[in-house]
Formats: sequence, C-alpha cells, structure tokens
Amino acid sequence: METATRIWVKFLAIVLVAATVSIGITVALTSTVSHTVPPSNPQIVTSTCITLTLSTPTTTTGSSGVELLTCGPNPAFDTIAGSSVPAFTLGAGYTSLRFLSADPNSNPLANCGNGSGTIMTSGSAVTFSPGSWDYCGIYANAPAGGLGSFTIQWAQ
Repeated sequence: METATRIWVKFLAIVLVAATVSIGITVALTSTVSHTVPPSNPQIVTSTCITLTLSTPTTTTGSSGVELLTCGPNPAFDTIAGSSVPAFTLGAGYTSLRFLSADPNSNPLANCGNGSGTIMTSGSAVTFSPGSWDYCGIYANAPAGGLGSFTIQWAQ
C-alpha cells in the first residue's frame, strides 16, 4: 500500500505533465507571424554611382559648352513619383545645372546642348514623375585647371 505522500507526489507529477502538455498545445495553436513595416517615406531619388562621369572629361581653357553627367553607361539617377530638394554649389566654370531624360533614344547629349531639361536651383524642391535622368552642366569660360568638382545631394 502506498503512503499518502507517494500518492500526492504522483498526483502532482500527473498535474504537472498535463499542464505542460496543455501549455505546449496552446503555444502551438497561437503561433505568431512577424512582418517588418517599411519606412513611410521611400527614397524619391536613387542612384547606382557616387562619382558621375563627364561626357567630355577635358575642357579647353576659356571654352563654353555642356557636360552630360551620367553614371557611366547608366543614368545619373532614377526617381519614383514625388518631390525632393537638391543641394549643391556649382564648381568653377559651371553656370547652371539641369536634369533631363536619360532615355538613350532621345540623345541626351544633344538635348543637353540644345537647352532641353529642367533648370535646378539648390534648395528648391523638384517634383518628379517616375523615370531615369541625367544631369546637364552648362559652363562658360572654362578655367585653366579645368571645370571644378561639386556634389549634388538630394533631401528626400
């Protein structure tokens, strides 16, 4: 005959096993799904390069013209619909900066030279439609050391 203590220990063991099993079933039935929510402000302007490529890397002192600025064979930047604010200070020799379609079928270099594109003003918002774009730098009286370098930053 078992003692009361042994019966009590067996009873507690059975209750503990039953509780553990029911907790496991409850956890299995209420498993969670995890999702990551993206930021609410996607990047309007994106680019595949840091340093742009000049269409004509050598300029003649005192000359005037245009430089088509790209990411090599790729557009300088791509956009989704939205507004972004450029910040830049033109390098020596440059007089203005525009952006224009990078569609290779539209001959961006020729379009840069004929005045196509949208003039950019540092600190003024630009509203984009989805597309691929190149920059067009207009210069006059190119300095002896060549056209100056500058950085364009886009605030999203």
